[in-house]
This record gives sequence, structure tokens and C-alpha cells, in this order.
Amino acid sequence: MLRVLVMTARFPPLEYRAISQVAYDQACALVRKGIQVTVITQNCAPQDAFEDHNGVRIHRIGAPRYQVSSWEMEPLVWTPAYLDYIYRNFSWDEFDVIHTHGIDFALLSEHLVHVCQTPVVAQFHVCYRKRAEIGEVHFNLELAHYYQFYAAQRASVVVAVSNAEKLALSEYLYCGAKTVVLPNGLNLESYRIEADKRERVRAQHKLEDQFVVLWGGRVGDFMKGPDIVARAFSKLAARQGCARLVVSVVQAGPPESLWYLMNNLSAEARNRTLVVYPKDKEELLGLYAAADVFVMPSRYEPFGLMALEAMACGLPVLVSPRDGLDDLVEAGRTGLKIQWGGVEESADNLAYQVNTIMENRDLGKFLGENARAAAVRFDINRITESLVEIYRNVC
Repeated sequence: MLRVLVMTARFPPLEYRAISQVAYDQACALVRKGIQVTVITQNCAPQDAFEDHNGVRIHRIGAPRYQVSSWEMEPLVWTPAYLDYIYRNFSWDEFDVIHTHGIDFALLSEHLVHVCQTPVVAQFHVCYRKRAEIGEVHFNLELAHYYQFYAAQRASVVVAVSNAEKLALSEYLYCGAKTVVLPNGLNLESYRIEADKRERVRAQHKLEDQFVVLWGGRVGDFMKGPDIVARAFSKLAARQGCARLVVSVVQAGPPESLWYLMNNLSAEARNRTLVVYPKDKEELLGLYAAADVFVMPSRYEPFGLMALEAMACGLPVLVSPRDGLDDLVEAGRTGLKIQWGGVEESADNLAYQVNTIMENRDLGKFLGENARAAAVRFDINRITESLVEIYRNVC
């Protein structure tokens, strides 16, 4: 039996985050395939804890007493706690492969490769140097890039989530020869929406007779294009009074995180915008069911997990032709890609594309049905078969 140690900061996800959601779905799918999966993750409490979750053995490391000032400092503070726990509870020959998600375990990997022979598979969900290129001057990439660089150098295999991301990681981390592409997967059984859910959710939010444009994710993040969404919807609201913009905030943030969006909305558009904070995946699925189209005009998107979720729910998706989204969506068949340029040009085209779907519901139905069918290739069970092959190749 293949024995895998998975390292991820949250397990299961405490809130909607692509990294922890992907790690969770992968681990559960691995167990269903007969793989022995052990997870090291963080505990919110100061005590260590252990539990068995659907066959996944979860070791929760007690939170250090020192409170970090930023997320980039977390690996420096948490790594001693991880090491202490591992030395006390595991033997070096206990696992066949170690699979790390993100940069949280980069410093730990740096140590482990020197003291044991267990190969490390490092999965990156973002390329920080690439992300910094979009002009986020507030984004301090130095530590994040350092963690990512050394994790890539020490890993036996680097996993990228899209072809575009493989190119970026290869360029900035010099790891092209060891990088493989493994797209994010979904447990498609979780995306079957009951027939009456659309009506119930639309009634709940008073959306019954309106065309609903859904946008969501880390909506305060400049790379997600909040200014483009706002300006596009402002143009749409000026022409079409029946449209509503529903913003799904799936990652907690301060109230000012909505500044980019609200500052670029016209007064009319602001009155027609509904901000929702879904408390769990079921509530998020309700928003997919209630929507008529999903938009993701991101400046940088390593993969686009919410776009894939929308596709799995049968929604037409309108995306920027950028990075992972360019891989994910086939223009004219599973969705539409906006003409990319400056903010105004991109917003103009996004508004035009949304209006096209509004006026041609048959086109929206065609794209949505194709999108749902295309999502099958991202079924988590298929993706996990490829992951097991990666493990076997490095063992």
C-alpha cells in the first residue's frame, strides 16, 4: 500500500480557499483508491490533536503562542512546531512520499530532504513572482518567492495546476525539468444541484425575475479584476435595468477589501449589487444555481477553480484569456473570453459579452451544457489517478 504524507495549512477547509479545498478533495479521493493518507495541518487551538476523517489520519499541530504579523511570517513561526511534532510522532521510513501544498511547509521540506530519503512532491497553486507582475505594489514577494524557490529546488517533482503556470514556475524557479501539470479537480458529485434550488435561492435574495451576473472569490484582490467587473456592470446597468450583480465573497477579509469594487461602481450599479458571504459550500452552490452567468476577468489566474465550479453547475462562464483560464475555457463552446486590454477596453467587452448572453438565452444554455460536460475531465477521481502515477514515479 502506498503511504502518503500530505502537508496543508487547513484540513478540511475552514473557509473557502482553493489550496485547502484541492488538498482536501485529493486526500479523500486517494483514500477511496486504497492509498494510506496522513495529513499534517494546523490547529486553531494551542494543543496538538488527532482525528480520523473518512479514513484520512489528521494530525493537527498546536498553534504557536507567538502571533505572526503577516502570512509570510507563518512558515518561520510554524516550522519548529512541525519539526517537534514529527520527531516525536513519526519515523523516517513511515511514508513513501511527502506531498506539500503551497509555501507553508517550504522550510520544513528544506530540512526533511537532508535527514530522510522520502521524496517530496511540491504542489504550487500560484507563482508569486508572476503575481507581482500585475502591479500589486503592496505585495511583498521577497519571502514568498524565497520559500517557493527553495521548495522547488528540494522537491523531486513540482506540480503546476495549468500549462501556463508550468511556464511561469519554470521561468522563475528554474524547475522546468521536474515540473508536471496536474489540474485541480472537483468531486463532481458535490455539484449536483436539486431542481428547485434556483427558485428558492432567487426568492431568498429577491432575484426572481432578474438576470443574475455572479462574480466571486477574493474580491478585494487586485489580480481578480474588481475594477473591471465594477466598470463593466456600471455600463450594463446603464443599459439594462433588469440585471443584478451578485458578489460572492468566499474568503474573509476586512470591509475595505471591497474598495476596488465599490469605488468603480456607478450609483445605479451599486444599488443593483448584492454582496453575499456564503458560510459554507452548500450556500455557495446555491449562488451558482441562482446565477445566469459567471464572470472571472482576472489579471492573473493560475487555474480558476471557481470558474470550473460554475462550469460543473452548468453556468456559462465569461473569463479573461489569461494564464490558467485560457487553458480551462474553450471560447465559443464552454464559455466566452473577453477581449483583453486596458481597464476600459476589458470592461467594455465584458459588458458586451454579458449583454450577448442576456439577449440570447439559447447561447447561454448551449455554453452551460457544454461547460458541464467539459467539467468531467476534471473529475477528482481522474485527477487522482494521475497523482498516484506521479507518486509511483518518484518512489
